[in-house]
Amino acid sequence: MPASIHLASLIRKIPTFTNEFGSIAHVDAGDLPLLKRLSLRRLLLAPRGVLEPHWHANANDLGYCLKGRHLVTIAGSHSARDSFTSSPGQLFFVPSGALHHIENFGDEPGEIILAFSNERVEDFGLSGTFGAFTDAVLGNTTGLPAAAFAALKRSTHDAFIGGRAQPVVIEQQERHINSHKYDVEAAQPAIASASGSARSPRPQRRTSP
Repeated sequence: MPASIHLASLIRKIPTFTNEFGSIAHVDAGDLPLLKRLSLRRLLLAPRGVLEPHWHANANDLGYCLKGRHLVTIAGSHSARDSFTSSPGQLFFVPSGALHHIENFGDEPGEIILAFSNERVEDFGLSGTFGAFTDAVLGNTTGLPAAAFAALKRSTHDAFIGGRAQPVVIEQQERHINSHKYDVEAAQPAIASASGSARSPRPQRRTSP
């Protein structure tokens, strides 16, 4: 029988990127032409695996952690940043255009499902963007002489996933409630019966340490 136009397997998709630290597989409009303003990715990260700093110019990003313990960092204006942990059953939100990265700080493999508000999401990695700049542009941006970057090896291709040589240090405030994340599994089910249950995100209050 022909495959349904409503069906695609994210688990069975061949990853678009894979190395010893993790992999990325996605389902978008190329797999399901019916998709509008939605696409999905499955991110796997080995312990100390890091999804490099990147941003999406045309989509918001909603992540749901299935396995592992992760640190999510979202860069804001100037020196502002949001950095928080994400464990199984927790959602996190990254607005379009925000530079962010994800890393597995636990001892077990991590798995996150990422949903985007665009059927063909655009990615811009910090490594590839950095590699596209000339020495002069980098010098003007950082306030250093262009010669400071002459010997630095760069590539216009994104690294996507790398690994830490040393474990990341988790700060105490990164374990607290953050406006970018929501603990779905800890929430009271909106619907609960012998047949099943359903939980949905609701506004949460920040608590003191």
